[in-house]
Amino acid sequence: MIRILSLICLFAVSVTSSAEVGLKFGRYTSDKPAAMVKQFRPMLSTLGRRLEELLGEPVKIRIDVAKDYTSGLQRLVNGDVDFARFGPASYVAVRVLDPSVDVLAMESRYGGRTFYGVICVKEDSPVQQISDLRGKRFSFGSERSTIGRHLTQKLLIDNKIISSGLKQFAYLGRHDKVAAAVVVG
Repeated sequence: MIRILSLICLFAVSVTSSAEVGLKFGRYTSDKPAAMVKQFRPMLSTLGRRLEELLGEPVKIRIDVAKDYTSGLQRLVNGDVDFARFGPASYVAVRVLDPSVDVLAMESRYGGRTFYGVICVKEDSPVQQISDLRGKRFSFGSERSTIGRHLTQKLLIDNKIISSGLKQFAYLGRHDKVAAAVVVG
C-alpha cells in the first residue's frame, strides 16, 4: 500500500434560503454512480440533520454525480451544485476555472490527513513489488485523478519506471474499471 498526503476537499459556493433548504452535492464518478450515492448518502444525511438543527428548518441534500471529472468541475464552477467533494488535483483544476472557489472542509481519518492507494494485480501474478511492473501493461483511473493517476505516476517515476518502461498503459476513467481490467487480465 502507498501512504499519501490527502487534501480531499469539500468546496462551497452560494446557498439560497427557502422554506426548505435545498442543497446539491456534486461528485464526479470514480466508481459506478450508484456506488457513489451509496458511499456519500450516510455523510450527507448526517450533514443534513446537523444543518436542520442549526437552521431550525428542513434541509434536503441531493447528490449530483457527474459522468466525468471535467463535467463535475464545470458543474461547481457554473453553480449547478452548491458544494462538492474533490481531490487535490481537481481542486487545482477548479481554481484555474474559478479562483473564488475555496475549501470548506477537509476529510480526516482519526485526525490525520492521509489515505491509502493500492496497485492491484491478480493473486497469481508474478508482480510482487513495484519494480516488477517494468515491461508490463498498466491501467490508471482517470487522467485527472489524484491517486488514480498523478500519485501513481509519481510512485512509478520514483521507482524509475516511466511510460517507455511499460509494455502498455491506459486510462480507464474509473477505479472500478481498473479493478475489472485486472480481474480479466
